[in-house]
Amino acid sequence: MPRAELNLSSLSDDGAPSSFDLSMTPLAGMIRKSVVLGAAAWKIDDTAFRIAAFRDDPIDGPDERVNQYQFNLITDLPAYPKFWQMLAPASTCCNENMRQFGHEYVFFEMRRLGDGFVHRLPAVPSAFDIIFFGGK
Repeated sequence: MPRAELNLSSLSDDGAPSSFDLSMTPLAGMIRKSVVLGAAAWKIDDTAFRIAAFRDDPIDGPDERVNQYQFNLITDLPAYPKFWQMLAPASTCCNENMRQFGHEYVFFEMRRLGDGFVHRLPAVPSAFDIIFFGGK
C-alpha cells in the first residue's frame, strides 16, 4: 500500500506494542469477515514493524479460541534483509525505479505459523492489553 496512506507516526520506536487499526490496510478484510479482538504493531528494526492480529475462533474450543496472525510490515523494501530473495522470483532488477517503488510503498508479509509465535491461544496475551477491540 502507498506509504502516504499509512500513519506510522503513532507507533513506538522502542519496540513496545502500540494499538494498530487494520481498517485502512490490506488486512481490513479480516475485520469484516470475523471477530477481531484487536491488533498491535511494534518496531522490529529500521526496515520493518511487526503486526499481531487476534481473531476469535470459537470452533477451536474454549482453550484455544484466540487465533494470532502476524505480519511483517516492511517500510523500507530495498533495505529489508529478504529483499534480494524477493527480487529473483519477481524477475526484476534493483534499478532506480525499483528502489523508488520500495521507498514509496509499505509491504505486508504474512509470517508462517510457528515462526516464533503461537497461532492458537486461550486469550489475548497480557502484553497486548493496549490493543483496540472491535470486529464484526
